[in-house]
Amino acid sequence: MTKQNARRGKKRNRAKEWSRVGAWTLLGLIELAVAALPTAIAAVILVAITHAQRGYTAFGGEWLVIAAVFCVTFTIVHNRVCDELFKGGKHE
Repeated sequence: MTKQNARRGKKRNRAKEWSRVGAWTLLGLIELAVAALPTAIAAVILVAITHAQRGYTAFGGEWLVIAAVFCVTFTIVHNRVCDELFKGGKHE
């Protein structure tokens, strides 16, 4: 193998590695977006209810519920995605 062939192999490996990093980044962003949808719905509903009860906007306990909705939703989505990706123990 010549030096030139070795360099080409390294460039191909580097490009493959960056495409893999890009795919994982995109997957993470999609997971965040999917988890954000129910969180936004919960936020709109809970903030409107508490605003109607208090008569003013405040930072109260409803935000803990909103954060919990995001955490639970993200965990469910992430586990489902990982189960599908790593099904059968084969992943690349």
